[in-house]
Amino acid sequence: MIKNPARYTGVFRLSNARTKLIQNVTQSKEIKFGDFMEDIVTEYIEKMGYQNLNKNIGTDLEGNALSADQVFCDGEDNIYLIEQKIRDDHDSTKKRGQYANFKKKYELLIKKVSRKKYYREYVVY
Repeated sequence: MIKNPARYTGVFRLSNARTKLIQNVTQSKEIKFGDFMEDIVTEYIEKMGYQNLNKNIGTDLEGNALSADQVFCDGEDNIYLIEQKIRDDHDSTKKRGQYANFKKKYELLIKKVSRKKYYREYVVY
């Protein structure tokens, strides 16, 4: 707030600084809850008998590191990619961006997996 007060106040801001600060705090809590849920699902997947794989998939063409919420495989060479979302209140632009991001991860994972001989087929969800 001190570094960028314009994010909280301004002539064209419909909400006041207090409301914007509350919004930031609640979003922060939602993000932490989402991280917690990722950890729980990772443990659950392992207890179900699947093998968790490295969530760091690689880098995209722009050099951005891509990691997934869940990447795991079963005993039959199937690989699963999951992106978890806690909030669903995003506008359509944000949802399209999330889909595009998932698609990048999916395509990068396919390239990474296809280089490994021991995976003769893969399924990504």
